[in-house]
Amino acid sequence: MTQKIQFLSCVWAFALISMLPQRSARASTPEEPSEADFRAARGWLESYSASINAGDIVAFAKLWADDGDWAPPDAPMLRGRQAILEHARAAFQKYRIHHEFTDQGIKVVDGFAVALISSAERYTPKEGAGVALEQRVKGAVILLRSADGLWTATHFIWNRDAPPSH
Repeated sequence: MTQKIQFLSCVWAFALISMLPQRSARASTPEEPSEADFRAARGWLESYSASINAGDIVAFAKLWADDGDWAPPDAPMLRGRQAILEHARAAFQKYRIHHEFTDQGIKVVDGFAVALISSAERYTPKEGAGVALEQRVKGAVILLRSADGLWTATHFIWNRDAPPSH
């Protein structure tokens, strides 16, 4: 099994296990995902990139559930919107960031969406803030549609692509 398939298998398992407690609390008849749900989930991803590229912490904040979890590489798990925003704010202050999704797969089930993503990021330091960084990442995002129809991230885990070990 290739490393990518192992990663994707682990991510799908994590996503499905994470959704089970919430799903069992919903009605026993699953709803059919609508095209609007797929567009909304894809729109969340577009808003994520746009907010990062603009360095817009207010727009970035709207993407997260109050109790969301974000697991960035080389850092401890960030729990709750405030912790996520503090981490993002520090990056926005230090760098001009260009983020784009290079690949994505979205599955919508019962008011949840799971997106498996690949992206490219470029961090250009602002005056005196260090060295430039480019990276490619893979990850998984779990989104929840709230009663008002808005989608927010409840979980986001990602990691950098590493060169193959020899």
